[in-house]
Amino acid sequence: SLMNSIVSFVGDDNDDKVEFDALLEQKDREEKIEKFKHVLHLENDEQVRLIQEEFLGELHVRPEEKVNN
Repeated sequence: SLMNSIVSFVGDDNDDKVEFDALLEQKDREEKIEKFKHVLHLENDEQVRLIQEEFLGELHVRPEEKVNN
């Protein structure tokens, strides 16, 4: 699942967040839109937090369990 991918990326990098682009396999427009919709649903369910530090900057995804620890 996408949530498992996010958690594994975060665990591998010893960081608390992962770049959205790292979650993409093919990096085409359709995949970006589809994954973004899934990430928005995860954020709505409070399983992840989306972070964008500057306008039109890199999008990062942080699992909520990492945020709460």
